[in-house]
Amino acid sequence: MDQRELSRLTAGLKRQRDRIDDLKPLNSESPDYEAWRTKTMELVRRANIPQFIEDSNALLYPRGGFLLLGETRQERLARERPYYLEKLERARALLTSLIETLEELGPTPFGVVITAGWILPVFSDRR
Repeated sequence: MDQRELSRLTAGLKRQRDRIDDLKPLNSESPDYEAWRTKTMELVRRANIPQFIEDSNALLYPRGGFLLLGETRQERLARERPYYLEKLERARALLTSLIETLEELGPTPFGVVITAGWILPVFSDRR
C-alpha cells in the first residue's frame, strides 16, 4: 500500500468513525446505519489486518436477535437500544485503533498482514 492509498484509506476510516454520533438516534434496522456498516466493513477489509477484520465481523455483522412473545417491533428496538449504542461505541474504538495501527505502519511496498503479533508481507496487489 503506497502513501496515497494509505491516506485515502485512513481518511475513509476517519469519516466512518466521525459519523457514529449521527447514527445514535437511529437503530440497527435503519438504511443509514446499514449503509454505514457496509462501507465500514469494506474499508476494514481493505486494511487487510486479520484481527481487525475478525473483530469488525463480530461487532458489525447482525446477529440473530430474539423476539419476546407478544413483543412489537418498536418494543424490540427499544429493548435492543442499549446494545446498539454500545456497539457503536465499540465500533468507534475499533476504528480508532485501526487508524492508529495503519498510521504507525505507514506505507509498505507490498502491503502487510498482521497476525498473532507477526507482520507478514503480502505479495499480491489487491486493487
